[in-house]
Amino acid sequence: MKLRMPQEIEVWYLLPAIRREFTRVMVKNGIRQREISKKMGITEAAVSQYISSKRAKNVRFPKNTKKEIEKSVEKVIKGRNMIVEMQRICKICRKDRTLCKIHRMYGKVPKGCEVCFERGR
Repeated sequence: MKLRMPQEIEVWYLLPAIRREFTRVMVKNGIRQREISKKMGITEAAVSQYISSKRAKNVRFPKNTKKEIEKSVEKVIKGRNMIVEMQRICKICRKDRTLCKIHRMYGKVPKGCEVCFERGR
């Protein structure tokens, strides 16, 4: 049986990093913190936390992922569901191996990990 990437890495590191990047792009576009919290479905305090999160600051997204996040932000600003866009970006992070890089930073990759070692990578 092959092991899968532990969910904790995605929940503790990847999702906060994505939310941090969403927030950064929205701030760059001149959106106020109150509006960001409404669009993202979180409190203003949570928005502040995503901006200042030390853990999320260590996660670096490739340029193509950043571009996809910017596209997602545009969709969320226009009324698209935030969760749908978060899921889309998570899929991209699995494909471009960002999730694997985060796992290597914070934990030991399990043998036979389907995410890190698929297609002979």
